[in-house]
Amino acid sequence: MEARRDAAVLAYASNIDRLHMLESTITSNGRKHVSLNVRPEQYPIVGKQLLGAIKTVLADAATPEILDA
Repeated sequence: MEARRDAAVLAYASNIDRLHMLESTITSNGRKHVSLNVRPEQYPIVGKQLLGAIKTVLADAATPEILDA
């Protein structure tokens, strides 16, 4: 699961200026969150985990400005 997560973070970071390249992934992620019944009160937990993954994958490139965004 971590390898898939890491690949997704890297794909987003690599294509952040070409969002059309991520359209199918974004749609798939949205469907997955809906199927899992992710609720707004869970967003802080998801966000914390996502920021941790970004820090792990991007390492020094995960600047405070990027993480704050």
